Amino acid sequence: MSAEFMGGSRRPRRPAPPDARRADIQLRTGRHTEGWNPNPAAARTVGPLKLIVNFPNPDTIVIKASGDVDLCSAPGLEELTLRYLERYEPKLLVVDLAAVRFMGAAGLSFLLKLQHAANCRRVDLQIVASRIVRRPIQLLGLEKQLNLTMHAPHL
Repeated sequence: MSAEFMGGSRRPRRPAPPDARRADIQLRTGRHTEGWNPNPAAARTVGPLKLIVNFPNPDTIVIKASGDVDLCSAPGLEELTLRYLERYEPKLLVVDLAAVRFMGAAGLSFLLKLQHAANCRRVDLQIVASRIVRRPIQLLGLEKQLNLTMHAPHL
């Protein structure tokens, strides 16, 4: 329920610290220094899934996942990935699923939604898929809709 219906007013957002604002401006304008990373190798845990987010350059985001992509972890993975996609507007998004041990139906749904979101934003999405991830995708005939690779690109 929104704050207006509850009788309260919305609290204004706190401004980002000067360094974060500068980083966002550098990212959006292309004015940056080599090796700039707004969030160096941030590690997060979403249910049974461990995520590492890295920015090898201002136009690329690499999200590495290890563990299980299932009904418990897929919504958090989707939320985090779409948030990075919207906030940083990369030209290349790499989702590295090489260390994923299990890919459930919710994970496949996540990949299709992510591919659609990337296509709408004209972002090149590369999905690094192990055999465990690639097999259900092939069984369902989804490999034509998803940009799958065996190895992460050299960045």
